Amino acid sequence: MNLRKAILTISFGISCCVLILGCNKTFESKLESAQENNPPEQRVNKVLFLMIDGLVGTEMKKINAPTISSMVNNAIYSYNSINSVNNDSITNENGWATLLTGVNSSKHQVINNLTDPNNLTAYPALLTRVKAANAGIKSVSITTNQALNDVLLRDADEKYVFAANDEQASTKVKDVLGQSTAGLVMVQLGGVDAAGKQYGFSSGVSQYVQAVTKVDGYISQFLNALRNRGNYNNENWLVVVASNKGSNQRYYPVSGGWNAFDDAMHNNFIVFYNPRFLTSPSSRPVGILPYSGETPSYTIAGTQPANNGGYVPDAKLGTLMDFGPGSEFTMQCKIKVPAATTRSYPSFLGKRATFNTGAGNEGFLFFLEGAYWGMNTNGGGSNMQSLGTDINDGKWHTLTGVVRNEPDGVRRVVAYTDGARTTKATNTVASTVNFTSNADFTVGWRDGGGGSQLTGVNITDIRVYNVALSEAYIGSNFCKTDVSLPDPYAANLVGFWPNTAIWNLIQNGSPVWASPDFTGNGNHMIQKSGAATVSFYETSNLVCPPVSAAMYAAVPNSVDVAAQVFAWLGISPGSGWGLDGKGWTPKYIDVEN
Repeated sequence: MNLRKAILTISFGISCCVLILGCNKTFESKLESAQENNPPEQRVNKVLFLMIDGLVGTEMKKINAPTISSMVNNAIYSYNSINSVNNDSITNENGWATLLTGVNSSKHQVINNLTDPNNLTAYPALLTRVKAANAGIKSVSITTNQALNDVLLRDADEKYVFAANDEQASTKVKDVLGQSTAGLVMVQLGGVDAAGKQYGFSSGVSQYVQAVTKVDGYISQFLNALRNRGNYNNENWLVVVASNKGSNQRYYPVSGGWNAFDDAMHNNFIVFYNPRFLTSPSSRPVGILPYSGETPSYTIAGTQPANNGGYVPDAKLGTLMDFGPGSEFTMQCKIKVPAATTRSYPSFLGKRATFNTGAGNEGFLFFLEGAYWGMNTNGGGSNMQSLGTDINDGKWHTLTGVVRNEPDGVRRVVAYTDGARTTKATNTVASTVNFTSNADFTVGWRDGGGGSQLTGVNITDIRVYNVALSEAYIGSNFCKTDVSLPDPYAANLVGFWPNTAIWNLIQNGSPVWASPDFTGNGNHMIQKSGAATVSFYETSNLVCPPVSAAMYAAVPNSVDVAAQVFAWLGISPGSGWGLDGKGWTPKYIDVEN
């Protein structure tokens, strides 16, 4: 149901420290791979893959553990990596599966544990893929979790389990690296996650810092063991350090929309290290996300325009917007009205035949009055309304109109502008008033009201709820342009038209030019064929679109790790593998890039 249209320019910082003498000490200031008798292209590519459970990327950056902080000088890396772009709960098992299969949880279907039904037959794990693609690559796994060993690592040529014991597992890793001919060594350590669960996943928690520092010490020992291998000069190791997930705490934003970059559970840390790599960091997008799309340009007031406006037929809606006696409901939209215009009661959105009084004009609508806007309702005789504030500035505003049975026992029409309740008078509504109307739900011109035509009105993010949104919810969520689960009112949406993309759809067997209904009800808003559209790309601190897929892809994601390992080992994924990740191309110190 989410609308993902935002685009942002992402800045990437490239550190020059690796090129300057006297900079931070790295693990290999002398590049063995450049030795005359062992050119890099003749070396055998191998992988050491370290999964660190519960290592929150942003907290790792604050802790600044010495080994990993030195590795990034020769690595593709991000402290803002993402294990999932969906607002879901991430378990260790889910995180392991995403890292090792290279697909999202919607495909591998590992959620809470590895023994539940899943889809790993269709999307097998890394070691299974490697063995099938090149049986000559020997693999070894060392883990502290039996279920991980039995399911996702089951096809390793050698397997070792040290239940909940990072110390013993690390000793075995050093032994394997010192002696084994393996081309892929897979390691999982759980001590950081255990400390986080008990004390908290924060750089401000000493026990968590100690656990991260301890693992950092293990990694230093692993790298020393690699360099001391007898055949090291003939090998080309990619060292991957990746956390399976961040914290255990679900994130519920107080205001604005959810995004994975702000969610510590979804924030992991990924490093692709090789002593020949130039440092290549990537970071989360910063600043205000732009609101963008293509929307109709509506004409309101004055003479009825030809072929302009949108509507959902009443017959198609059925009873979804039949708000009877005692009912509560909410209508909401975003609007941009040309600046410096004042108007005499033109209506632009609602379910009502005309903007007139009297029987036959039951329903509800939004309208303009001077520089202000308002919500007007009619229950079969008189109008009842609430005026909002001045929106006469050519900028985007969110308008929310609510009919609510308030705590003082009075039913009122209340207008909110950009989340703030109006300070103007609000009309009371008798409990017997019935707003049910057989009119179409329309956007754009409506009969009634006065003044000359006003063109170039943009109306987006149109929503109708069969409940009165709470004042607190409106104040915290008005800027959103999507409905991201979990959302307490998602089930109450009876119509949701983002109106930022017009699609060619089939409705009742005929093609229509329409704004899709994102509730799943299929009540698409037909746009009259002559309506012009305009593209927009604007930033506003009053609009907070969700982060786009392109932005999430600007940093290494968990699904990228398997793709990177396959590429390093010279394995081309088959057409049916369905990987969701991508490989990251390194830049080299000793090669002209």
